[in-house]
Order: sequence, then structure tokens, then C-alpha cells
Amino acid sequence: MTMTATEVLLTIGEDGALKLPQEALNALGTRQVKLSLQDGQITVKPRPKYLHEIEDVQERMEAFDRFIESFAKETNVSWPEDYNVRDDIYD
Repeated sequence: MTMTATEVLLTIGEDGALKLPQEALNALGTRQVKLSLQDGQITVKPRPKYLHEIEDVQERMEAFDRFIESFAKETNVSWPEDYNVRDDIYD
């Protein structure tokens, strides 16, 4: 899939409601997004798929690896390279 950069002007209503134009929703490919605020900048990204939503085995394995990496960064935990969380689930 090829993504091109698109700049969209958004208007925030008095009640704080933020609406994305249809072309922005089409570019995102979803109606569920993750909004990040940092240093006065807003980033809108499609909500990552849950593991059970990913049908392709390879894609699911890669998503699981990304989750483990992000979890380690957020919790400041470093696991051994050969650690397999699935082994602990079934012990």
C-alpha cells in the first residue's frame, strides 16, 4: 500500500468535538484512531489491530514482537532474547 502525505485543515467545535473530513478517514482506512499529543503537536494514527484481529500468521507474529518491544520500553523491563511469554502462560 502506498501512502502519500496529505495535509488537512481540522476545525474543533466549541464543545471540543473534532471531525475528520471524509478524505482523511479514507486515507486512514478506519474510523478508530489513536490521538497523541506531544509538545503542542497532535498525531492521529489508525488504531493498531488487536492480535486476534490479524489473520495472517506472519503479520500476527510481527505485531506480537512489536507489542513485546513496546511493553518493555513502557515498563523499563528487559527480557532475555530467548524469552517466550507463551511458555509462562502454560506453566
